[in-house]
Amino acid sequence: MSFLCSWPNCQTPASNITTCKRKKLYFCFDHLQKHNVLCSNIHKNVLIENTPTSDNILTIDAVENIIKWTKDITKKSKNDYNKIMLEIRSALKDTLSAIKKIKIHCKGIRSKLRKDSSLELPGTNLEEINIELKALLKNVFTDWKTVSFNTSEYVDDIENSFYSVLYSDYREGLDRYLDFFIKNTKTLVTFDIKLCNYTKKDIDMQGVQGNNISICRLSSNEIFIEGGLLLSEYLDSCYIIDTKLGKGKAMLNGQKRRAAQPLFFKNSIYIFGGQSYEIYLNDCNEFNLTSKIWRNLSRLNTGLSCTSPLPWKNNEILVVGSDLNGRRYLFSYNIIEDFYLYFNFDHSDKYHMNLLVRNDKFLLLLSANSLFVTEIGEFFEWKKVEHKYAYYGIISQVTIREKKAYFIDSNANVFSICLETYQMENLLKIE
Repeated sequence: MSFLCSWPNCQTPASNITTCKRKKLYFCFDHLQKHNVLCSNIHKNVLIENTPTSDNILTIDAVENIIKWTKDITKKSKNDYNKIMLEIRSALKDTLSAIKKIKIHCKGIRSKLRKDSSLELPGTNLEEINIELKALLKNVFTDWKTVSFNTSEYVDDIENSFYSVLYSDYREGLDRYLDFFIKNTKTLVTFDIKLCNYTKKDIDMQGVQGNNISICRLSSNEIFIEGGLLLSEYLDSCYIIDTKLGKGKAMLNGQKRRAAQPLFFKNSIYIFGGQSYEIYLNDCNEFNLTSKIWRNLSRLNTGLSCTSPLPWKNNEILVVGSDLNGRRYLFSYNIIEDFYLYFNFDHSDKYHMNLLVRNDKFLLLLSANSLFVTEIGEFFEWKKVEHKYAYYGIISQVTIREKKAYFIDSNANVFSICLETYQMENLLKIE
């Protein structure tokens, strides 16, 4: 059905649509002219070429109303969303600011306690701290779960801030001690770099230890060990030792090997290569200190022994090792991509001993009787230092303290190397 003219008593089909004060009127041609003359409002006229039906007009009106409603609700939703996001960001910013102040305050208190008292601050093991910290963060962020906003990046920032405070006490002990086991015993020898003396302590553990074990400090009170050579048998045992209690807790067995220095890096222990009987290993492994599980890494291009690792970049480890013929290999390992990058280093000798250390500007590589130095950068240009060096393998971890590197060799001699003058000093022999 067509629309009729809106003029009273006119039965003529409408030929024009006019908008008058937002109201739509339908007129034939004659009555449109009369309306425009009599009405002073501004009009918008549209010629109806094909006269629309009433259903068409109703549909058009409905669509226009829906479009208007959609625009209004979209505008309101954007305003509400922006308001909520602003409130969340403001709250998280205040929280992070408060945590930063707490962190500074805690450091100040700890420093004052250490200064005013000779007693060590009480501590627990890293596993208990991990559990308590994750439980704390879970409770803190329970109320945020109902908000449609991803808080994970903020949780990570807060967790890292807590870790930096909680772990600081533990990591302060890492640069103070050197440790090794007297071979064929359960006796742990600890050298205190600060006091320049050593202690011996029998550890309550399942079996006696061999020599050339993989050993490193996890904290001021915890030590990780794996492998070693006991008489003619290679060990794959693994322990975490509590030095205060004098007890060793057995972990899952690792690799049968010796002569591979471990690295404590980002809550895991990394070990590259090593020697097992007459074989130089190309196996590499990671032991996660949270899950207490071993993971196999990508294998090396060739078997290497006497490996020495150090933290390199954010997610990278730099490692040196010797193959069966005494050739040195220098490479980096990316812990995220499980990938090795090899660097050119042309040096071979018959002693198969390696120690890799660094300071702020230089990288040092000590073989049995030679020291090589290069500036830290993308490429290495090694220079041999004209000093005399002599040591017999490494049986302790390597520790950097106050611009010196410390280690214990297989003859139980404690050595230090100045990272500025490159002078090597035999501090004492452990009897």
